[in-house]
Formats: sequence, structure tokens, C-alpha cells
Amino acid sequence: MMLIKLNPEFINFFHNNAAWIIMDPHIDTKKQSSTAANIHSNVTDIDDWNKFTFDRIVDYLPKVKNWCLVSYGDQAIDPRLADVNNIFGTDFNPKLDVFKNWMIKKQLTYVVYTGVHTQMCILNRPLGYDTIQNYYNCFVALDLCCPWPEPNLNLAKIRKQRFGHSSTRYFNAISK
Repeated sequence: MMLIKLNPEFINFFHNNAAWIIMDPHIDTKKQSSTAANIHSNVTDIDDWNKFTFDRIVDYLPKVKNWCLVSYGDQAIDPRLADVNNIFGTDFNPKLDVFKNWMIKKQLTYVVYTGVHTQMCILNRPLGYDTIQNYYNCFVALDLCCPWPEPNLNLAKIRKQRFGHSSTRYFNAISK
């Protein structure tokens, strides 16, 4: 894991010159996914778990010029994010070429990931960090993400899983 301390000027550069992806901004997850409903023995409510992160993202929205929703599956999206750019429309399997064309149109070469669940969705989805880093300069805004809660929630284990590969670049967008 690489936790990078970025100065305010560089974070401001990201605000204007990077694509900020909100990964899987779903609500009512437990109603629509038996996996989400059954796997979280130590998390009372998966939607409350995710909401904390989405609250932070919603507060952060005005700072960023180029937001992009990436949603896998046909689950409902948090209504507070209804005005965020959804370049994929109703396609529940977002395509790399659509994303790359949007990046070209916007003349962007940086990608910042936010959303849920760091060690699964953000890193490993088809448009997640592990794939997109092959095309763009990628970062994860650590304080605008949350990990996937494990049945035996162990913070050391979550930290290890959450941070993925040693080459994954993290920074704190909010925290100093």
C-alpha cells in the first residue's frame, strides 16, 4: 500500500483534472442482494455501513468537476447522487471503451476512486483500479471509501485486504 500525502494544491488539481469515480452507489442493498443480506454478521445494516461513506461523498461533490457513477447490477442508486454524471446510462455492466471515450472527450488522464467496497468493488471490478491503472494514473481517495464488511470483522484483516496490492496509491482527500 502506498499512502501518499498530497499537498492541497495537488488535491485541487485532482478536483479539476481527474475523473472521480463513485463505485457502486447503491441503496437498499440488503433487500436486493441475498449475499449482502446474509454475509454481514457483525454489521447490523449494510446500507447504514455504506451510507456513512456516501454522506461524505455527497458533502464532497461540489469540490469536484468530473464525477462519474460506475454501477454494477440493477440496484437502486442513492438519490442524492441522481445528478452525478452516469455515462453508462442503464447499462449495468459498464464498458471500458465507453469510459475511455469519455476520458478522451474530457481530456483526462487521472482517475480517483471513491465509493464502496475498497477491497472488492473499487479494486477488482472490471472498471476498478486494477484494470484502469493500465490506462490512466489512478488513485484511491481513502477517506471517501469504505471496506466490504467481513463476517468476522477484524480490523487488521480489513486493512490488509482493503489496501490491495503494494502499488495501489491512496491519499486522503478530506483528512489532513
